[in-house]
Amino acid sequence: GKKRSSSQAGAPLPHSKRSCSASQASGNLSNRVHRRVILRDYGTPIYKASSRTSLLAALDGCIEGHESLRKAGILHRDISINSLLINEDVNNPSWPSLLIDLDLAIKEQREG
Repeated sequence: GKKRSSSQAGAPLPHSKRSCSASQASGNLSNRVHRRVILRDYGTPIYKASSRTSLLAALDGCIEGHESLRKAGILHRDISINSLLINEDVNNPSWPSLLIDLDLAIKEQREG
């Protein structure tokens, strides 16, 4: 399949990598395990900030996060408006902003 960028709104879902067969020739079903991962929402996209001040503070935090990744030798490669999050939840004091979507990130090759 082809990787869709997070900025493609309304794009069709990729085809499943597993093939399904409607015929059950053998009559036996193998043991299967179904798993789900449930994650708590961290924040909202940065463009939904409640004020300009909040937006700029969150953008500053995302830039600091990007700089930290670069210092660690990691290049993000997929920053978009949907990968910058803001956390304005007073009950969740963890981080005021977050840079997400590191699935295309790579370790940089340093010259030296």
